[in-house]
Amino acid sequence: MVGINVYAMIQEQYLSFQGISPEGFLLSDNILHTFGDFKVPFEGNWYIVFWYKGPGDSTYLTHNAFFYGDTRSPQLHIISPTRLSQYFTESQISIQWSTINNKGFVKLELLKGNQLVSTISAKTSNDGSHHWNIPESIMGGKNYNIKITSLYDGSFDLSKDFEIYERQIFVYDPRSTDILEPHSEYLIEWFSRGIGPKVRIDLFLNSTFLNEITNETEDDFNYLWDVWQGQNLSNTTGTQYQIRIQDCFSEDYFGFSPKFTITSEKFLVISSPVPNSFYNTGQILNITWFTDSSAEYLTIQLLRNNISILQITQSARNTGFFEWQIPKSLKGGTTYQIYIKTTDGSVHVNSEEFTVLVPNYIFGYSIRFLLTGLFFTSIAIIFLKLNKFKSGSKKKVMMRY
Repeated sequence: MVGINVYAMIQEQYLSFQGISPEGFLLSDNILHTFGDFKVPFEGNWYIVFWYKGPGDSTYLTHNAFFYGDTRSPQLHIISPTRLSQYFTESQISIQWSTINNKGFVKLELLKGNQLVSTISAKTSNDGSHHWNIPESIMGGKNYNIKITSLYDGSFDLSKDFEIYERQIFVYDPRSTDILEPHSEYLIEWFSRGIGPKVRIDLFLNSTFLNEITNETEDDFNYLWDVWQGQNLSNTTGTQYQIRIQDCFSEDYFGFSPKFTITSEKFLVISSPVPNSFYNTGQILNITWFTDSSAEYLTIQLLRNNISILQITQSARNTGFFEWQIPKSLKGGTTYQIYIKTTDGSVHVNSEEFTVLVPNYIFGYSIRFLLTGLFFTSIAIIFLKLNKFKSGSKKKVMMRY
């Protein structure tokens, strides 16, 4: 079976053809193909030649037409970024655009509020895409645009407004007015954006690293800190402390708190109950103390054998005095203590041991019961002595005989 060859030729190629030696674009050499597409590469007079080439025969049919090409004016249109696009510094933007009748190269620029911020590329291929890493130096904000300009004819387009965010860590607690006490609990708080999932937290003094608070914690915007500046500084008050929070995966991202104060260690002394004192159940016990802690409230507990057995109060005002009635249900004993702790956890202390007595009881036993037992014990002793005396008298009488 002889096929039909289909060619697209310009005028020069067609004139040199004459059914002998074809040149141009071969569109098909398969007789089964009855149609096809030809993308005209440039304007001009084109000839579509259907050439039937058989043994001893060469026949062709020609159709010609003049193609003017795309007559639209040169255009550029940015597809991305879009109005909803948001990017972090040091991340990559994929700039994409379409082009009509534009040749050669384009220039790409970053604008903010129609003001030039940065030249992304002074000359890049007009191929519809360009990848750009946003420098760390670019400030975060809204109203950013990409401008693309043809270096062929000066036509240009602007993208929709988009946003750029700086990767950052902002520490807002502690604040400059905060005065923290050693061993108290303090909630460090911060805000972060565009960083890793974990951060480390350090304490600085006079802008110099002092000690590590934690080498890794979740970036969940808060951390409960047991305040401690170190033993060497525990007896002094400092006003130049700072918290630094740093991305665990990139040391480039960190934030400092304002400078704040950490005081010297506080003291707490219980002055009542005094050592080896005695108190009856139902009696009022005046618990007294003195401290330099600024905590507004304290918790007070009753201990026995160093184990907490009763929560006396969770919110005693830090006035140095608390009146407590010893429960009548409390058992007597000699190893009771009072435990006091400030609610901020900065200081706590145990009193010396004291004794609790139960009226009509001695160390938990009824006096009546004890006296009854003593009475019967005495009777038993007398009875035993009488028996011994009688036994001795009988022996003496027998010896006389």
